[in-house]
Amino acid sequence: VTAAALNVNKKLLKDASQDGLWNWDVVEIFLASQGSQGKRATYYEFQVSPLGQFFELEIFEPRKRVNPDFKSGIQVNAVIESETPALWDATLYIPLAPIGHKPGNEIIGNICACLGTEKKREYYSAFLPPQERPDFHLPQYFQKLI
Repeated sequence: VTAAALNVNKKLLKDASQDGLWNWDVVEIFLASQGSQGKRATYYEFQVSPLGQFFELEIFEPRKRVNPDFKSGIQVNAVIESETPALWDATLYIPLAPIGHKPGNEIIGNICACLGTEKKREYYSAFLPPQERPDFHLPQYFQKLI
């Protein structure tokens, strides 16, 4: 991941899901397991920061019905190679069974990033159309990942 400079919060923990992590530099992955019945209503959000902090959430209905206690067993690793300009790498290991994945199902989702400070915030998405106000919680735009 590259950006002008890092925007991180060193006070956040690395060993538990951190609500509000999206206010800092993060890469976000949204996943759902899709079987022969079509798209699942439930999807999952995973985030990682340059410091290796993470956030995970089970989403039944965006911003209305969520499970903040969801625990997937995610493992993350992040390495900052440069702070200005920011250059960092992250690896996420996300077990698929906790998101309801079964052999033969497709994994659909989106990959996004929130980078920069509040006044110079930039948003990126692999599959969303251009938006006036960024909203990554649009599962109708999820694409096949696996």
